[in-house]
Amino acid sequence: MAHGPGLHYCYGIIAAELVESNGLETTSRALIGGAGSVSTGLMLLGAPLSAFAQDAAGAWRTVAGGAGVAALGLGLSGVATRAWHLYLTFGVLVGLGHSFCFPPCPVAVAQHFEGHPRAALASGIATAGSGFGTIALGLLTAWLVATGWRLAFFVLALSTFAFVELVAPALEARRRAVDRDAPRGVRRLVACTALYAFGWEIPFVHLVSYARERGHTPAAAAGAVVAIGVGGLGGRVAALAAADAIGLPVALLGATSATALADAALPSIVASRVGLYCYGMLVGSTAGACVGLTTPLARACLEGGSLARASGLAYSAMAPGLLVGPIVAGALRDARSDGYDVAFYLAATCWAAATVAAWHLRASLRSPPPRALPTSGGRGIDNDSHSA
Repeated sequence: MAHGPGLHYCYGIIAAELVESNGLETTSRALIGGAGSVSTGLMLLGAPLSAFAQDAAGAWRTVAGGAGVAALGLGLSGVATRAWHLYLTFGVLVGLGHSFCFPPCPVAVAQHFEGHPRAALASGIATAGSGFGTIALGLLTAWLVATGWRLAFFVLALSTFAFVELVAPALEARRRAVDRDAPRGVRRLVACTALYAFGWEIPFVHLVSYARERGHTPAAAAGAVVAIGVGGLGGRVAALAAADAIGLPVALLGATSATALADAALPSIVASRVGLYCYGMLVGSTAGACVGLTTPLARACLEGGSLARASGLAYSAMAPGLLVGPIVAGALRDARSDGYDVAFYLAATCWAAATVAAWHLRASLRSPPPRALPTSGGRGIDNDSHSA
């Protein structure tokens, strides 16, 4: 998890340096930010494919193969000389590699703790790895880009190989039979993830550049990424621990609505370092909690079938928003001086729409499915078709 979403969150530090230094012969924020959008989008768009691989070959083989592709992409990103090179290396290779690294991990944890009363907390601890990765890799990346952004990519490639490729066998779990999916409520979960995805990636790509524009030093602006990691590490565990007590749908409602309010408030507080870091910690906690809740909610929506496929469907629904959101935000800033303000207001609107979808998801999970009534022949008929 640390080298999946955690690494993607750090891309904003490198992107800000690329824009300031004209490292790829372009200063277009939309173009540079787009490579990160493609990468994160493919990471989630490939989730259904990785689900089939996980069902067929097991989690550790799926994760190990993806880590090798991601490490190769990071290494090649360090020798990029044009923006399109970065789209192929970081955008395509790292994104596809991480599509086989990230989605199988929460599924493996959920399967291991299936039926346990603290299953949501276990998922929170596991997905908090992305928060730890954002802190550790964020600090490392901020230090490395002072020497050179190419060195940062090379070191991240070595780190991916060492910490993912070599420990992937620990994910080996008992193989499960794969039944036909029965996705009760999954469509509403997919609608929620698809809606908030349009705002989810914008701070991870553009927050550092936004902070630098508002007068923060490069080091202070990069600290916002570390703040996101701190929130993701502690807040995500707390949010999923609370989900065991208050219920998964209520936890999702709280996370989406809090993120909407934070994005709406950011333009008013971004010039303050305290405000910037408080925003980072809150969004790291709430947006991260949404991702951490996805697999447990997919389990709650299923009456039977493959958890890997249901979870993969929910994650892949985020891909269009992750691709479009940061590019639109960069284009707005390229076109107008207050473009980032508008972008974060739009992000808040997307999170508010996701809150409405989360409310409907809560209602669907509270309503029991139709029960079968016995007949004289011992067969069941549906309540809806039963008549006196």
